Amino acid sequence: MTTKGGGFYNKEIIDFYRKFIIPQSYIITPNIPESEIITGIEIKTSEDVKKACIEIKKMGAKNVIIKGGHSVNNVDTLYDGKEFFFFKKEKLKGEFHGTGCIFASLIAGYLYKGDSLYLSFKKTEEKIKTLLLNSVQKNQSFYVI
Repeated sequence: MTTKGGGFYNKEIIDFYRKFIIPQSYIITPNIPESEIITGIEIKTSEDVKKACIEIKKMGAKNVIIKGGHSVNNVDTLYDGKEFFFFKKEKLKGEFHGTGCIFASLIAGYLYKGDSLYLSFKKTEEKIKTLLLNSVQKNQSFYVI
């Protein structure tokens, strides 16, 4: 899914995603707007994020990370079905596109290497921060093609 550039937000695709993709997923990493579309829950608070995580988990995903870059508090939330883990991030000035794709790729790589879900989450967050800070320090926008 994507937040900018049109997205894939027609009913048939969302229904397909809910019915076939999410139930087969070890981890799903939507951002706030994508989570709202998937769950139908309007997300304004951290409690709303928790509700959306639980709802996505009920759809069959083994683990859920809701990316919070679109929220006021800028917190990413990991839910493994038992516990919630939170990663507060510094809000950086700049325009960033494609970070969700990089996030999903990095976490998949760390998991493949054998890292635990929590360690993969933490390493991915740190790597994304480094990438974005380097981009901001060079006064560049961050785009992934």
